[in-house]
Amino acid sequence: MIDAGIVLYNPDIKRLKSCILSVANSVNRVMLFDNGSTNIIEIEKIINDLEVNNLNLIKSDKNVGLAIALQKILDISYREGTDWLLTLDQDSICPDNFIETLSRSCDDNVGIIAPLFYDKRRNEKKPVYCDEIVEVNFCITSGSLCNVKNLVHVGGFDTNLFIGLIDNELCFRLKQNGLKILQNNSVIIDHELGNITPSKYAKVYLKLYKIFHLSFFRKLSYKREVSPLRIKYAVRNMIYLNNKYKKVKVRDWSKITLIKTILTALFRSKFSSSICRAISEGKKEGKQLIDSLKSID
Repeated sequence: MIDAGIVLYNPDIKRLKSCILSVANSVNRVMLFDNGSTNIIEIEKIINDLEVNNLNLIKSDKNVGLAIALQKILDISYREGTDWLLTLDQDSICPDNFIETLSRSCDDNVGIIAPLFYDKRRNEKKPVYCDEIVEVNFCITSGSLCNVKNLVHVGGFDTNLFIGLIDNELCFRLKQNGLKILQNNSVIIDHELGNITPSKYAKVYLKLYKIFHLSFFRKLSYKREVSPLRIKYAVRNMIYLNNKYKKVKVRDWSKITLIKTILTALFRSKFSSSICRAISEGKKEGKQLIDSLKSID
């Protein structure tokens, strides 16, 4: 039995509708966990309007974060005997036969089966379909078909992580426990990764890319939004995870990666006060989290 779980936070209603319809007919049920969205009335309306009988809306009065929301969905699936759980972002749209194709690799020694993903807004080359399944060390949460028992066995999602590095940390733990993360290269999911806007000279950069075939010009055609909230939690979580895995060096949250993240955010934001404040708050909250966990122990 397969469930789908989608965490919502002020979703684009049209995109959410497409997301739901892309999986509803392929799973036992679709669990929607709303994280205190301001457009909850619109969300409830679309659920009522859709001719889908297997939708289950779970409402939270406040934003409890992505990890807690995912864990609550996982707990329900485990409690009710679900074998596999498809986790999706609210803006991800699955292609035809998505779950059927991924589920062919379901096995007891597998933690997650994932697709390739493609964000068409970034003007990048679409991944090439390839009829192969490879073992990888990391996959993003959206589009991941998760072995419910195995995720529960390794401790589920780390609920100390509000947003950011949730998928990195889970994948690391699965691998540490000898479980496989498989990537099916014959499946591509339409997924929007982060907030971006076209750059001022986007058309020029894309023409230069067509001439010189250098991916550098493609990346210049859009600008990534530097979010103070994301930066705060990136700093906070890296400090926390460095402490959690003191004896293991992990590049995703190493001190070098932390420094690079901070410097990149500062330069991209032109040292804006909001980003500087977010970095400071992230450092403070990371240390507070470590201290609070020590006091519990």
